[in-house]
Amino acid sequence: GTKESQLALNTKLFALEWLNKGDLVANVTLENKTHAEIVKWIANEVRENEVGKEYTYAFHYELPYAAITDDFVFGRPDSSESTILIDALSLAQGVFERFLDTNGLASEIRVWPHHFDLGIYAEFSAEKNLFLGAGLAIPDTMIDNLYFYVSGYKGGEAVVTKDFKALSRGKWHTDWEGATLVADGKSSTEVELFLSEVCVTFRDEA
Repeated sequence: GTKESQLALNTKLFALEWLNKGDLVANVTLENKTHAEIVKWIANEVRENEVGKEYTYAFHYELPYAAITDDFVFGRPDSSESTILIDALSLAQGVFERFLDTNGLASEIRVWPHHFDLGIYAEFSAEKNLFLGAGLAIPDTMIDNLYFYVSGYKGGEAVVTKDFKALSRGKWHTDWEGATLVADGKSSTEVELFLSEVCVTFRDEA
């Protein structure tokens, strides 16, 4: 079933790996492969592992990067850029684990398919019907850097944050309902303090 199957990116080998119940069952090196070849490999693994539906490469949104066409050839990424991404994701994973545990919240920590952010979504206050979304996002049109974000949802609607008091680290946005903190150079302590302050503000003002 789908819960037992995982598609993983091995950053050290620069390869995609198909896991079943945590065991490696297939892999493909990305370097020098075309985008069409990789899409075909994924589609084949989806069928072989009986995920339940056909795989189609299609986006219902746009990211601020050049479109990847079938003949695009993957080259090995710059090692320094890879290190920055790996370190940021590792930092985020640890921060979210501690944040959930400290606040008694329940959420999977996962890479969302929408914008490839590593994030969580949890009920923050049953009394207020308040839910919290937080994550580490890739650079986009809002911030040209890896960044942490937090947003609140009450009764299914985004909590309006434009009138919230200023944060001691990070900032509230008016073009999007939530707070962000640029990840570059931040320690786990700084990120955890950012999350805590945002959550206290949501709890008190939402």
